[in-house]
Amino acid sequence: MPRARVQRIISWVVSIGFIALGLLYLNAALFSAWMSAGPPNPHPAGWGRLALGQLGTSLPSFILAVGSYKLVASLPAWRRLPLALVLTGLFLSLAPYIGRFVLQDQCLDRGGSWRNITLACSTK
Repeated sequence: MPRARVQRIISWVVSIGFIALGLLYLNAALFSAWMSAGPPNPHPAGWGRLALGQLGTSLPSFILAVGSYKLVASLPAWRRLPLALVLTGLFLSLAPYIGRFVLQDQCLDRGGSWRNITLACSTK
């Protein structure tokens, strides 16, 4: 099998995997957003934060799909745009985790306790 064909297959498989991951997180974000505003529940703010975090993970997955497709197709040369897309996607995929860490740290610095079920600080 020629090398170009193998690269094309690998680039499609990897990009389809990232697209599927992005769609799963997008579906979870839509469900969480519906739960935050839809049926009555005791933790609407927690569902809203969860929806934003999942949306913040789905968008970088789509960026990674495009970047990985272009990066694998351009190998063995390292092109700047595909590499920048992959690095941007990786950085943006860490943003929800960094944001939650900052919220937890601020809560603990104020003397509160972080509640994972509500995704909020409790001062009780």
